[in-house]
Amino acid sequence: MKLRLLIFTLFLVFSHAYPQIALKSERDADGNVIMYAENSTPIPYSVTIYYKNLQNLIPDGGMTTIKVVPPGQTLVGKLKKSNPSQSSTNLNYSFISRPGDYRAKTDDNIIYLPPVKSGVVIKATPMTHIENALRGEEVNDSYVGLSITFEEPTIISAPRKGIVSDMKINEKIEGNNVYFNAIDNFIELYHGDGVFTRIKVLKPGSAMVKVGDTVFPGDPLAESAGENYGAGPHVRMVQSRLVKSGEEVTRENIEVLLRGSEGKGIQIKEMTEITVEHPEELIILEMTKKEKKKHLHNL
Repeated sequence: MKLRLLIFTLFLVFSHAYPQIALKSERDADGNVIMYAENSTPIPYSVTIYYKNLQNLIPDGGMTTIKVVPPGQTLVGKLKKSNPSQSSTNLNYSFISRPGDYRAKTDDNIIYLPPVKSGVVIKATPMTHIENALRGEEVNDSYVGLSITFEEPTIISAPRKGIVSDMKINEKIEGNNVYFNAIDNFIELYHGDGVFTRIKVLKPGSAMVKVGDTVFPGDPLAESAGENYGAGPHVRMVQSRLVKSGEEVTRENIEVLLRGSEGKGIQIKEMTEITVEHPEELIILEMTKKEKKKHLHNL
């Protein structure tokens, strides 16, 4: 069936940090509309489409629809003419795209490595919301991640297998005794169960990976920073995932199991000292057969 490009007024609503999803539409020989999403990133996105002011068109998924779009082009909707004998139609819509797959089921039993090279002694501490520091009192107990401190600057490594989904590594943080900075350098990983890991406070220009790379536990990512922070050399790590509530998809932080000095996964509820190790069983845990074969060959 020959397709013709449909001309329409398009309203785009992007997540401010992730404008890598494009929607387009085509019309078939019968005048029905076919919607496609183009994902130029290496990870899936959850796209919410809001149809409005439609004329002579009925969307197959309702006026609001949520689709998961893997890398590449994906069919995300079909709109049929409500009156086939009427030639004119009108299509208006907006959309919001969020990185990740809201349908993915989180593996709560996965153990994450502390994100530093093997042999380093760290102190992992739950972080409190910046709102508490600004007000000088505990007013927000929401989980915002872990602060991981060490004596000297070190190499930051992947806590788990993942794809490098986003990064910013060129910001130089000025000042002394810095507590928090919204423009901190970071590297973000996307894991196979839909969880993101974001590691912040990294040395400018020190990235050892690029967006799209697949990394494994213990693989070097960048160099740490934080020497001019009040906490000294450190990084901040937080895991998050997408959740759906009604017609809304949002991102929430989650607590995970961190490998402790005794080799077991622990939830960090208070300052905990850990001697970091990268055991082989965790390094190969999520590898495919092909990846495992390559890894063993390189040992």
